[in-house]
Amino acid sequence: GDIIGARGYAGKSKTGQLSLFPVELILLSPCLHMLPKANAGCQGGITNMETRYRQRYLDLIVNSDIRQVFERRSQIINYI
Repeated sequence: GDIIGARGYAGKSKTGQLSLFPVELILLSPCLHMLPKANAGCQGGITNMETRYRQRYLDLIVNSDIRQVFERRSQIINYI
């Protein structure tokens, strides 16, 4: 994705997590590669299983089902 710069102030969110409240956002480096498009019968546009495993970050960005499973697993691990 794009790389941005943010200027703002640090504080705590409503849940108590440390956060940055941005006042100004600057685009430092735009992403030059387009994400694969999601097809109805496909796993988020990534058809090659090797690509799905090697570029896990891309699979998590494109495929919302995989991302939800990942988030649930991390919540379970954090609870334990």
